[in-house]
Amino acid sequence: MRRLVDENATFFDAIQILMSAEQKLGIDVKDETVENIRPWSELSLRDLATAVERSDSTITHAAANEAVNLAVRAEFSDAPDTLDFNLPLHQALSPHRYE
Repeated sequence: MRRLVDENATFFDAIQILMSAEQKLGIDVKDETVENIRPWSELSLRDLATAVERSDSTITHAAANEAVNLAVRAEFSDAPDTLDFNLPLHQALSPHRYE
């Protein structure tokens, strides 16, 4: 059951982060861009930053990372102070969710 919850949460959390980053940067991240990186249920913050970067050639790697970081801060106030961009999204946002 937890696996299914994590997969669904990852999908919705990814959309929330991407929508916030899109608004901040004035871009549109296409579903296909994300899906070419990894399945929605397996995304990490690094993957989201990569999708942001690939969506507009003027966005630098650093700007994409910053936009995702700011989106997490705006949308997930309970996220850890230090984010591990390489962890699966649900682990990065809520590492102690099942404790």
